[in-house]
Amino acid sequence: MSVPRGGGGGGAPAHGRFPGLVAQPWSTDRIGQQGSSYGGLTSYRAAALQPPHLVAIAPACPGQPLRGQSVPGRDLGDIQHGTDRPAAGCDPAKEQPPGTLLARWDRWLDGDHSAPLPDARFTSAALSEDTVLAGSVRLRLNTALSAPDANFYVQLDDIAPDGTATQVNDGFLLASHRVSDSAPQPVRVGTPTGHTVKVWPQHWRFAEGHRLRLTVSGGDPTMLKAPDPVQVTVNTVNSYADFPFRTAR
Repeated sequence: MSVPRGGGGGGAPAHGRFPGLVAQPWSTDRIGQQGSSYGGLTSYRAAALQPPHLVAIAPACPGQPLRGQSVPGRDLGDIQHGTDRPAAGCDPAKEQPPGTLLARWDRWLDGDHSAPLPDARFTSAALSEDTVLAGSVRLRLNTALSAPDANFYVQLDDIAPDGTATQVNDGFLLASHRVSDSAPQPVRVGTPTGHTVKVWPQHWRFAEGHRLRLTVSGGDPTMLKAPDPVQVTVNTVNSYADFPFRTAR
């Protein structure tokens, strides 16, 4: 089941409703919380408390300090979460493509792992020493599309031991421009096709104990035109990322 955010009190009102909800005969004992703007903030704050039965949150357009990251200094543990980056003017109607939220609940609450999510995240193990990135990360994706074109947006984050995420940089590619910007080539529907997405060059030191996370989605609506609905199937066996690392001094 999913519940909207509560009123004032930093998420506590919604958290206080959970025992009554799970006591209902129709309850699955698995709760998801959602909300936009202030509701996004209270969703994160409720998750930081890690109350029983809360297994997922789906905040949209949370306040600036929490946008795109976990609650600073708080670990969300096993609670699933995905933040939708805001469109211009922070219009909640533009936050998620149709069906995105339902797909998240189908997967996170009902356990339907075939439900497509709007993004895919790949996180490294904790680093054993300070590591310096110097240059452009190149992500090679082997995909099959349900339409002749698609946006690929890639975000590189530095994940601290407490779960706080800091964006390092990002990059994007329109699939039809995978070979040439001047002579776009539509993708053959259903055919495995390679795409190389370059993250903008960056000089960044990842500290010992931190992790790297690459998030792949259909586009950052603050920068790109919202993509048309398309299903993207990624072959993770033939997909990889190249990182230009240098020895930290």
